Amino acid sequence: RLYKGERKGSRVSRARPAPRVRPGRSGPPHVEIVVVGREILRGQTPESNAAFLTADLSRRGALVHRVTIVDDRDRAITSAVTEAIERGAGIVVTTGGLGPTEDDLTLAAVADALGVPLAIHAHAKEMVEAAFRRLRERGIVERTGMTRFREKMCAVPVGGEPIENAAGVSPGVIARL
Repeated sequence: RLYKGERKGSRVSRARPAPRVRPGRSGPPHVEIVVVGREILRGQTPESNAAFLTADLSRRGALVHRVTIVDDRDRAITSAVTEAIERGAGIVVTTGGLGPTEDDLTLAAVADALGVPLAIHAHAKEMVEAAFRRLRERGIVERTGMTRFREKMCAVPVGGEPIENAAGVSPGVIARL
């Protein structure tokens, strides 16, 4: 799923572009939250991110209309994000699935929903490298530097901007339609 230019084997998203949010809407932003995680659906892990997010967003004046919990399969995530956009959500927040492993598919699925590919973002790469330097200094990891797993955390939907993640290594991402 990672678009790295015109090299052999690169894959560009096949999704249709998402419908555009209507800019004429006035008033508070309408928000939907998509929580990603099979372990939540199976009752193995309690869901706590949506409660925090709804409280924080509401305090900031947003209207949260829906919280959806989906399996961590890319089709389920893409479908949930696309449906939220089609319902007119001005903001769709996803939580979960940003890690380095191949089963963390949230950003790839969001890119598909938006109809854009993923690409390595220089600022995201700086954030990931800095996070691993901090982890090395604390003795949590042995090595710094990029691996293919760490590089995966540097990929964002084209046009998106990485944001600091105080709770983890993978940057968050703001992707606008």
